[in-house]
Amino acid sequence: MALGRSLICHCLLLETSEGGILIDTGIGLKDIKFKNKRLGRQFLTLTNPKLDTKECAASQIKNFGFIKSDIRHIVLTHLDPDHCGGAADFPKAKVHLSQKEKVAYQSFALKNLWRYQSTQMNYRPKWQLYEKCDGLWQNLKVHKLKIPKAEIYLLPLPGHSEGHSGVLLFDQSKNRWLLHAGDSFYLKEEITSPFKFSVLSIAASFLANKAKHEHTIKLLKSLAGKKVDIINSHDPSKFK
Repeated sequence: MALGRSLICHCLLLETSEGGILIDTGIGLKDIKFKNKRLGRQFLTLTNPKLDTKECAASQIKNFGFIKSDIRHIVLTHLDPDHCGGAADFPKAKVHLSQKEKVAYQSFALKNLWRYQSTQMNYRPKWQLYEKCDGLWQNLKVHKLKIPKAEIYLLPLPGHSEGHSGVLLFDQSKNRWLLHAGDSFYLKEEITSPFKFSVLSIAASFLANKAKHEHTIKLLKSLAGKKVDIINSHDPSKFK
């Protein structure tokens, strides 16, 4: 990406008795084939993404013995082009998302018209939307996902987008919780530094609400290290 440093777009693949679950999908095969229509020239100019079909989730899952029809559920942190575009490669999967994010995606507000690409989700996804939180996790309100035999939650982390959410799951192998915080932060220093760390200029330009984003950063700082491993979408150092 054109930021003076390389970023990634990290997705998680979960294997469950109910089939495969993807947390975010990254850029998809159709996005690469029809890049101007599905990603938009502004996004392409700002980020200069590496468009390689081998990097797409639909290709990557084969390395783990999965085929596209094995993916039964997709959980999206938000609907920015580099997070949801690959969903169209799994048309039979149920798509789990915050209701607030879906509303923002469908709105005609100018700030959202340039942000979202409506063509990416025009394949009529099987939506499972979450409006009101129905549970608590460490005294924080969460949405329990309607996926059988899976303990996965959406944790509202607004700011980057109106309905941005983190995805919580319990890693039994480490006996710790894992939080995929999406685009709540770009670089690990934003939540590990005791000082206020300047956000990348491109990240700042994408913020839907600066005050909510600052509150989210404070929340993530308070959670870091408390039996919670926090990862994000774009910092490669989090996965070395």
